[in-house]
Amino acid sequence: MPRHQFRGRRTTLEKWPALNPGIKSSATYFDAWVSHPERLGIELLQDGLAANSQAVALNYAELRRTENGQYRVEDQIGGASVAVEPTLIINATGGWIDIANQSLFPPEARPAPLMGGTKGSHLIIDNDELCAALADHMIYYENEDGRICILFPYLGKVLVGSTDIRVDDPETVRCEADERDYILQSLAFVLPDIKIKPEEVVFQFAGVRPLPASTDSFTGRIPRDHFCTVVEPTDGGPPVLCMIGGKWTTFRLVRGNGSGHDAGKTGPAAARCDNRPADRRRAGISRQRAGLACERRHSQGHFRRAYG
Repeated sequence: MPRHQFRGRRTTLEKWPALNPGIKSSATYFDAWVSHPERLGIELLQDGLAANSQAVALNYAELRRTENGQYRVEDQIGGASVAVEPTLIINATGGWIDIANQSLFPPEARPAPLMGGTKGSHLIIDNDELCAALADHMIYYENEDGRICILFPYLGKVLVGSTDIRVDDPETVRCEADERDYILQSLAFVLPDIKIKPEEVVFQFAGVRPLPASTDSFTGRIPRDHFCTVVEPTDGGPPVLCMIGGKWTTFRLVRGNGSGHDAGKTGPAAARCDNRPADRRRAGISRQRAGLACERRHSQGHFRRAYG
């Protein structure tokens, strides 16, 4: 990739003339991004099913502990259920970890809250002037209140965000009117001469950051790192491995961290999991220099085709 570059005020405004003229300097660096993360999620499911003939992927299903201490997987659409006898339960439900734990432990044995999730809302704006002003760049900037915001071209439009608000129930998360106003205000701060009409906001959405429980009054100081913790039941049931934090850019590292805990609970087979991307595992390319170059080209081509 090209090297990073620093610009002063004059050269920054020459490159992006629509920026707030009060800017002092800018730094440009290059990175990769995933335009269609849903495809990556589906491929991870496919990899898991291919790795073990006994693996099953179920959507709209809930694992629940019954009153007699047994576990059942319940179909949330059809109503059917089946009994299971797990030796280890992995709770990787993100912002729903504490809610999931409520169905995995009896009331008297439920662990203390592990999550301190915050809501991040975003807008997608259809404004040609705004899109052109970015000059095919993603812009990170500090809003007037000190929060770091972001805007970038997204599939012919512009994605702008975001907020950072504590949430107790992820099921209630929505992009509220005051958040919409905040995001538009931040956009007007960094690009003051570009006016956004209400009808140009064509979509809005919100997600929950699966952050660890924290008493910090400033959400920006809550750690964005990831870790795993094991909750041991008091009645002899299976331990529950809770995976806190993580995101797309670190999902393989999170998986690797979880494998170490898996191995201690389910035996050495879990530790033998190959954590490389599936196309690299199947390629079987030599580790010599020439082989690595071919492998790298193959992986990059696959990622471009699959994820944009």
